[in-house]
Amino acid sequence: MSRTARTLPTGEPDDGSRRASPRYPKRLTLDLSQDDHDALMGARYADRVPMADRIRALVSLWREDPQLAEAVSLRAQKLVPAPPGLTVLPPHDGTPEAPPGS
Repeated sequence: MSRTARTLPTGEPDDGSRRASPRYPKRLTLDLSQDDHDALMGARYADRVPMADRIRALVSLWREDPQLAEAVSLRAQKLVPAPPGLTVLPPHDGTPEAPPGS
């Protein structure tokens, strides 16, 4: 089976040995449906924002917006049900909890 050689945006060959950059020291592998990949690629071609930067922006919004964080958590729970015996708690609303016995 032949593989088409891929190149990086810099024009260098992509041999699969890329490491995380100093700016982003952690890497994540993400499996996507064909529809999700096509949507990200379409957006990339439309505004020239790389897919990884778009996903970083989504994570940033998720961290900053409690309503978005709750919506994402609920969607994620529907996509991947909790293992049997694990209680899924609702998202924390940010209010301080009273110490036990008070």
